[in-house]
Parts: sequence; structure tokens; C-alpha cells
Amino acid sequence: MAVTGGKPKPGSVKKFGVRAGATGMPGTGGQRDVLCSARLFCLRFVMRFILLYFLLLMAPPALADQAADMLAARDAFRAGDAVKLERFAQRLKKTPLEVYTGYYRLRLSLENVGPEPVPNRLEGEVNSFLSRAEDTPMIDRLRGEWLKLLGKKQQWDLFDAEYPRLLNEDSELTCYALQSRWRSGDQAALREARGLWFSGKGQPDSCGPLFEAALSGGIIGEQDVWQRLRLALEAGNVSLAGQIAERLTGNYAVQPAALGSAAADADRYLEKVNLSGANEGQRVVALFALQRLARHSPDLAAMRWAKVEAYFPEAEQHYFYGWLAYEAARKLDNRALQ
Repeated sequence: MAVTGGKPKPGSVKKFGVRAGATGMPGTGGQRDVLCSARLFCLRFVMRFILLYFLLLMAPPALADQAADMLAARDAFRAGDAVKLERFAQRLKKTPLEVYTGYYRLRLSLENVGPEPVPNRLEGEVNSFLSRAEDTPMIDRLRGEWLKLLGKKQQWDLFDAEYPRLLNEDSELTCYALQSRWRSGDQAALREARGLWFSGKGQPDSCGPLFEAALSGGIIGEQDVWQRLRLALEAGNVSLAGQIAERLTGNYAVQPAALGSAAADADRYLEKVNLSGANEGQRVVALFALQRLARHSPDLAAMRWAKVEAYFPEAEQHYFYGWLAYEAARKLDNRALQ
């Protein structure tokens, strides 16, 4: 939830399960307020963009020149050309577009910070920009980049002071906020981090220390690791699945060579695989190969499935039939209705 008046008290703000000192199930008033604030913020941004577009269409030469200068400043930022960026920033001083060049200049400065703590001069410049009165998304966008730098450098006092004012959050910032709480002794942060574990996609590096601590402490258990492996395979994220598989042993063990073969040539792998006496790990790789094959040829996948179906428990049989029906429907196969 956005904080709009005065300094928030520590622990008084809860952002998507990150703040301590507040509880609630999805759909409660607090979360609705966060969603409403985010929607209004995005709506204002879209309306401003549309207005700027029409103004440019009807713009006198001076305004058109300002727009061209702003685009040139953006290109200089993307190229990392600080000298050129500064030249256009000076030309746009005391114009409505000054906030954009200010954002680009500070973003470039943040990207060029070395391994040492953030210099006091840069901290002052960022704080000055963040305290601007304009209602523009560029301010909150810089706030997010600033917080990521502070989290990366583990400057938690500065991070904690600015984080409650953030409007738009992503997983990287969520994990930095949880890291700050965990490092200050709040063990509930690891339990909240567990919710981020269940994803078939790779998570930001800022989540890594939390996951490692949660795994070591048993907060993320073997079944959780197994579930994430299946999510990664379902998403086709073979690289992540291989990393997760390294943590599984015994009945859940997955052989890297088998996973690589299934990913490289699913049909060839299924032609040779022997699932007699197979463990959970071997079956999940075969199921992954079947899913992969079904994306390209539901017919061939159905033929391969008929030969191995008996080796899978009923729940996995239903699961694969659902997957096969989806892929057949995607290819307009009439058998999807059967």
C-alpha cells in the first residue's frame, strides 16, 4: 500500500506479504487498497502518455524540439553516453520533460557505482529526485532501481527507510525486503520466502540467500523441492529443473543424463526408456518427455503413452490425458473432445 503522508512507522506497512506486523488472507481490504492504488497509478500514467501523444501531434516547433531532445537523451542513456545525455538534460531544464532526463542521469549513475557503498553525493541526488512533487511514474521507477542497488550492497538502513514508499514492486525487491527482515532476526521472513519458491521460472538472485536458509532450516522441505522440479519441467525450464534435481535423492533422484536426453530428443528417449521398477524421478522425466513430444505431435505422444501408461499411477494418468487433450485442442484435433 502506498504511503502518502508522513514517515511510516517500521512494520506498519504490509506489501504483498512482506511487511511484518500485519496479517490477512488474499482479498482483504489491505490488499484491495494496494491493487486499487496500483491500478490508479497505471491509469494516470496511460492517460498522461495519451495526452502527450496528442500534444505532440499538435505541437508547435518548440514543443516538438523538446520531445526530440528527450528521445535523444533516452538514446544517450541506453548507449551509456553520459556526456551526450548531460547536453540534452541541460536543454530540457525547466521544461515538463526535465523529470525524464533527471531519471536517465541518475539511472546511469546508479549503474556506474562501484563495489564500495553508495557515495553520499549520489545518495543526496537520488533523495532530491525522489522528493519531487510531480506525479509521474519515473519517480517510483527510480525508487525501485535505487532500492535494488541498496539491497545488492546490503545497505539495509537506507533500504528500510525508502522501501515503504514504493508503489510498484517485483520479486527482486520483495526478496530484498525479506532479506532485510531476516537479517534483523525476523524468522517469519523465511516462511514468506517459501511462497516465492513455487515457480517454474528462475527467481532473482536476491531470493537465493532466503531459499538457502529456508532449505537448511527445513522450512522448504523435500516435497517442496520435488514440487518445484515438476513446475520447472512443466514450464519447459530444463536449466532450472537440472539445478533443482541436484537437491533430490533416493526415490526422487533424477539423473542429469536422462533429463538432458529427454530435453534433446523426447521421442528417441521414450523409444528407449524402460520404466519397469522406475522411481518417481525416472517417471517424472518420462512424463516431461511425453509433454514435450505432445507439444509437437499429439499423435506420436499418444502412441508413446500407450506403451508406458501402465507404469504411472492413476493421478498422473489423468494429468497427462488432460495435457494431451489441451495440446490436441491447440492443434484443432477432434480427439480432444473424446
